[in-house]
Amino acid sequence: MEFTTKETAKYLGYEPITINMSRISGRLSGMEAPAHIKRGYAVFYDKDVLDEWKKQYTEKTTTKG
Repeated sequence: MEFTTKETAKYLGYEPITINMSRISGRLSGMEAPAHIKRGYAVFYDKDVLDEWKKQYTEKTTTKG
């Protein structure tokens, strides 16, 4: 599944301009920006790539019994 820039922004919780700027700077929230796909002037993001990118922010907890 592929998302447009606008859909990607909504999915990740950012404004579309932030996603656009991340393509230029290569950074998003201090991390490497998710990879994008360009087809002519159109830009898309693969949902699996976005999910992997989001995993950087998943809190990991462990409990010791």
